Amino acid sequence: MGAYWRPGDLAEALHILRSARPRILAGGTRLVRGATPADWDQDWLDITGIAALQGIAATAQGWRIGAATTWTALLAAPIAALRQAAATVASPQVRHQATIGGNLAARFASADGAPALLALDAVLEVTCAEATRQLPLGQFLAGSALAPNELITAILVPQCTHSAFAKHGSRQAVNVAEVTAAVRLDFTDGRVSGAGLALGGCLAAAQRLPALEAALLGQPATNLAALVTPDALAHLTLLDDFRAPAPYRQHVAATLLRRLLTALAPEAVA
Repeated sequence: MGAYWRPGDLAEALHILRSARPRILAGGTRLVRGATPADWDQDWLDITGIAALQGIAATAQGWRIGAATTWTALLAAPIAALRQAAATVASPQVRHQATIGGNLAARFASADGAPALLALDAVLEVTCAEATRQLPLGQFLAGSALAPNELITAILVPQCTHSAFAKHGSRQAVNVAEVTAAVRLDFTDGRVSGAGLALGGCLAAAQRLPALEAALLGQPATNLAALVTPDALAHLTLLDDFRAPAPYRQHVAATLLRRLLTALAPEAVA
């Protein structure tokens, strides 16, 4: 078995990461599900004892969510889409252990948190012993790599008032998503002044829908769902596998987006 560290502060963790280059252990739920003998021979850096990596804090720009914050804690997040996504993650037992940073770092196609955070314009705070930088979540999910000595320390989410998330799968609990969708809308005088729409579960990686977002801008809040036509999603390369065929996923994705836009529309005049 390899070495195992569980530091109590971030500076110590970053020093270990720079000198020993271990793998990062957050919630560890992937290891419980599918560990191999090779995994146990690795050196591991357990970040779950670092208080600076946990919790949700308000900032002047929005919120800072520590990367080791559990999905159970996110059930009380001040952002609707994130609360709703947290409620769909696996089971209560897994939510108590799994972390938001680990969910993103794994880059699973079905990661429930990814589309919600994409729609919210989330940015990753990435730290090494020498510096801290910001990396847009979309770039990370598209393949931008971290340096071996870097650690995701937080997710930064701008101010948001109107957002929602939905998930569809074969069952209601412990469910791998066939499609997930998230919507963020800003309203000015009853019209859409800002929009973020994202899909996950049905794609190789969660992604935004910029053309549909642009079509929403300036539109009155009434009947936004009508803009989600079959053509609006036709450019996407949807997964086609044992969980669901691509045409079915396209239909579900459009349905979820329409439902979310319809649900958020009354907030324009609330």
